[in-house]
Amino acid sequence: MLVTSNNELLAENARLRARESYLMEENVRLTTRVALLEGKLDALCRRLFGAKSEKMDQAQLLLLLGLEAPTMFFKGVKARMALT
Repeated sequence: MLVTSNNELLAENARLRARESYLMEENVRLTTRVALLEGKLDALCRRLFGAKSEKMDQAQLLLLLGLEAPTMFFKGVKARMALT
């Protein structure tokens, strides 16, 4: 059976409160850093894949997702295939 004095319990309590305070500050610091890095990553992605990147036609997106694409899209594809 573990018998602990009142002074030992108070000391342990103070140590744990200090540790909790440190960890809470560290959590705030790391959360702030994550937000900063996410912002930088977002800006980089916009820079790399922004207006200069190839845009996907809505019909192509529907086809890629396995959804029914508009009939006009297929007519355009057939017309292009006939030209080749």
